[in-house]
Amino acid sequence: MTRKAAALLACLVLAGCTGQDASTRLAQDLPNVKNIELVHARFPCFSPDFHLYGYRFRVRAKTDWSFGDICWNFSTRQWTWVMLHGYVLSHLTPATH
Repeated sequence: MTRKAAALLACLVLAGCTGQDASTRLAQDLPNVKNIELVHARFPCFSPDFHLYGYRFRVRAKTDWSFGDICWNFSTRQWTWVMLHGYVLSHLTPATH
């Protein structure tokens, strides 16, 4: 089982889906938010579609905060993210194309 886990981790890192990459994407998309923190990894990840791998994150803007999910899309090789409903900053979710 350890070999399979190591192989999966190697694929994720080589694919460019590290925590630092996720934080960088969120910082670019949310320039007015000063504090972005990755809380934990997610298997599977739902943001806005089903993806295999991603992170739960927390953002703060002044006194307001919210949680969201950022997920790696292996087919497009890009991050997609969504703020979770029910939080003050949930309106920051990007519009779907």
